[in-house]
Amino acid sequence: MPCFPTSTVPLFDTHCHCGLVLNAHPPPQPGCYELIASVELRHWHTLPPLLEGKSQRLGALGLHPWFAQQWEPSCAARLEELLQQPEIVAVGEVGLDPGVGAALEVQERVLRAQIHLALKMKKPLILHVTKGYPRMLEILREEQAQQVGGVVHAFSAGANVGNDFIRQGFHLGVGPLLLQPHARKLPTALCSLPLDRLVLETDAQGGMDGYTTPTQRTKVLSAIAQRLAEIHAETPARICQQLWHNSRKLFLLPEPIPQREELS
Repeated sequence: MPCFPTSTVPLFDTHCHCGLVLNAHPPPQPGCYELIASVELRHWHTLPPLLEGKSQRLGALGLHPWFAQQWEPSCAARLEELLQQPEIVAVGEVGLDPGVGAALEVQERVLRAQIHLALKMKKPLILHVTKGYPRMLEILREEQAQQVGGVVHAFSAGANVGNDFIRQGFHLGVGPLLLQPHARKLPTALCSLPLDRLVLETDAQGGMDGYTTPTQRTKVLSAIAQRLAEIHAETPARICQQLWHNSRKLFLLPEPIPQREELS
């Protein structure tokens, strides 16, 4: 299990893909923790080497709905074996994306299979939901996914939908969309959503403009935290402390929350 520092509260990027396609062994973000989420079958064996010896880097293994057609009968056993590694702290990125990739019935079947594994391994889910929020919530209820919870990646819906997921035991991933001038619905929703159910994310991948270096990705996380502080009329220090606590609780990580005095 990773060991966390006690002198500062680091930022936690709960969703990125760095190293899975380009820059095979990217350095961790300075002063940050990051979770690398797989999306394709080929990542199931390229991800673990990225985590070896990196206490600030964790992983999630799963099959993205865009690639649900890659699922085959042997996948469940393979994924279960890989999920036993302590650095793999979640099942994901999994979910539904109607109209993209595999047929919806295939996506649903693969999603349910991965929810079953998450329940068996007692690890949270990282959900991809771009459309069809009601159907996703229905599946989560049917499969009793609230037993492990997880995070809704790239949350962009209204407060009512956000609270529906929170009632199912899920956190909401807040990403770079919050920094876009045209994003008006999300700040409004976040005003009335509880801070203790939010986490930070960049969704960064190798080669993305403005996200290429670790320092750039850290600046994005800091900017999102600053924007959340403005929305909730809180100090950045308070926001960072709460988000660190949320991430640690979500992924069942040890150690008490340290203080980060340099943020005010």
